Amino acid sequence: MSMWEFEALGEEAVRLIDKADLPVSEKRKLIIWTYDMISGWDTSFIHFRTTDILVRNACFFSMPIDEHPEYASRKAEIDAFIAEGGTWLYTPDKAEAEAIYSRSGQDQPKQFWYDPRMALWQKAVDAGLLEGLAGEPVPTGNTMALIPILMELAHDIENETRAASLMKMFHGFVGYHSEAINRHAARLQDALALPRLKTLLNTKLPADSDWIEQRFDSRLALEYAEGENLENLKWWCAVFEE
Repeated sequence: MSMWEFEALGEEAVRLIDKADLPVSEKRKLIIWTYDMISGWDTSFIHFRTTDILVRNACFFSMPIDEHPEYASRKAEIDAFIAEGGTWLYTPDKAEAEAIYSRSGQDQPKQFWYDPRMALWQKAVDAGLLEGLAGEPVPTGNTMALIPILMELAHDIENETRAASLMKMFHGFVGYHSEAINRHAARLQDALALPRLKTLLNTKLPADSDWIEQRFDSRLALEYAEGENLENLKWWCAVFEE
């Protein structure tokens, strides 16, 4: 079973980023970083939950099957893949996922969908099918660079319940990465200094959101951390004791 709580975090983060007052180029980077962040866990492919957002921010693209840059040379392979009801198209050497095949209805065209982390993206760029921002590579990010940004965006939401739900998820997710916490990192220090942080982390959520409290509490990781990781995690969790 996939880790649905991380899928929910990813989906909510994408929706949050989309509404932020940021350039599209920045939104695109943060959205792709979000998928990078949860991809290391047992999560399902969730792009289709927010297709419109991803397309709007140059994060997700589609093309008809016969417009695949290598369709002519791989026609037999690709046609067989479609006929067999395949979902993930892999590169010929099977080294990586190239695209996902999706057809939303019988009257909809057969299409390959792909994002900047999939092999078909570079092939589309090389073939001149993607231009401008869509054709620019997305730099590599990391969880400890992304989380403070997401916390800042959540902090600025007026609705307290919504802000608290997101803040608990983002702050709590760090507990799963205690080995990456650096208490000397300025961005993490700034995140812990957010004026509403303590209030939001201590806000009681509605009963239907109790899973957030159960799954995203950094303090739960304290009993498993050791040495320097433990000290860093204690620092991250100290906001609960202030």
